[in-house]
Amino acid sequence: MVHLLDLPYEVLNLIFMHCEPSLLVQFSRCSKALERILLDNPLLYREMYLSKYHGASTDNQEDNVARDVRSGQWQRDLLQYEKFEEVLASDDAALKGEQIEFVADCVQSLTRNASPANDEKSRNLFKLRQLFNNPENLRIFMCGSSLFARARGEAPDLDSITKRQLHSAKLHCLYGAPIEDSKVSGSGEDIYPYAVSRVYDLRNYTDKTMWGPFSKDGSETVDWEMMESIMIVLNHNLRLCRIFQNIFIQPLWSRPFAGMAPDSLVLYPPAEYMSIPSGSTFPSSPSPEHRHPAAPAIRPNTAHISLNTNDNANDNKSSGKNQKPEKESPQLSDPYGITGTWMRAVCFLDYSELYTYNFGFVPEDTPLLDPSEPRWPLNTDEAIRMIVMHVKVTGREAAGPGDAPGTPVVHFAGVSRPRYAYWDANATANVKGTVRTTREGEVRWTTFSVYHGETRDYDPQGPVGPTAFWKISNSPDSKMGRPDDDNDDDDDGGIH
Repeated sequence: MVHLLDLPYEVLNLIFMHCEPSLLVQFSRCSKALERILLDNPLLYREMYLSKYHGASTDNQEDNVARDVRSGQWQRDLLQYEKFEEVLASDDAALKGEQIEFVADCVQSLTRNASPANDEKSRNLFKLRQLFNNPENLRIFMCGSSLFARARGEAPDLDSITKRQLHSAKLHCLYGAPIEDSKVSGSGEDIYPYAVSRVYDLRNYTDKTMWGPFSKDGSETVDWEMMESIMIVLNHNLRLCRIFQNIFIQPLWSRPFAGMAPDSLVLYPPAEYMSIPSGSTFPSSPSPEHRHPAAPAIRPNTAHISLNTNDNANDNKSSGKNQKPEKESPQLSDPYGITGTWMRAVCFLDYSELYTYNFGFVPEDTPLLDPSEPRWPLNTDEAIRMIVMHVKVTGREAAGPGDAPGTPVVHFAGVSRPRYAYWDANATANVKGTVRTTREGEVRWTTFSVYHGETRDYDPQGPVGPTAFWKISNSPDSKMGRPDDDNDDDDDGGIH
């Protein structure tokens, strides 16, 4: 009789390939021989990993295999993801609630390492969509922020948001498809008025928050609860206006985890755009020559709030104001994939409504609102403006005090045009700004509008509200996204 350990090494590996990583750990404790085979077998764990997931280590395989063989990273990742899947498959709601931070870390790791080759065929994204197709998982992991707590009738202290709430909001943002259905969230009420309340509460915007979706403590870390509110507000307004019927105006908010893989940006040539009927969706993938692997993954839900024009005008915290950007050169690098044509959405309140909501008349017998208390839910109609931006890189400089060391600060300039509101003189302007990486590792865009050569951080005509933009062409001179009757013959369309 042939015993297990009498089998050739290659046959043993084939058998072990069909076992769960945690089971192999238990096998290794059965005998010294199994311990030697299983604990010193990085190639086995590498093959097991690549049969289930995509990973960053699949690029430059020879170098990474040597590195991971020494570190045992393949085995550690397998064990971590096995635990991750067990948590999401569990029926224990309390256990799931305790593991939100762990789940958020795993989701971010899996999306970061997802294959950019085809968003629909990525093993990592397929696994995530499968696991979060469970409404219970959506409720526990995506709807645990203070925003949903308010909709459930709770009274959270906004000055002491817990890590669990922040991780839940971050998971919701990574998920990318806003959850507004009260039956799924368990909130009992429409979540939109509570998101509006947070977005348009001017107390949330100070020098410490860099006038954007950053933490109130001045740490310059992302405020994921604010990001979650912005995502919900933008998606709600765009969906109500049915503006996604236009083929050029289709961000990725309808499909979970869409566009999360690095280098997954897909741009279609004009011929392919024009051949798609209005109201249709993009094909899953264009021909290989039209893929742009050098550009970073772009998420429309990485929006920011602006309290001046349609731009985030705070650029003095870490931009190195006294530094001069490098002169433009034909070969100026574009590490953030900035140069090109972008579609931009802005939804906003007019100033009178914004002022009334924040500073309106309060009866004498009404107690003042405590700074930790949120303003009341605001269920109102917002306006939407669609803007096409044509921008290109104009310079770059070294990282400033608030940036991730070793990362560049890239300057850009161009022009923004309204897609529909040509009657609005304030809708067309030159635009400039910077893109940088924060110390937390997040990419931060800052933009300024320039009217008649004057850089403005305040426009009395508005708009005031959150904005998001997504790329539709790598060419800054592209006419994609413009209406057919665009007969604007002035000379402001160039890149200055």
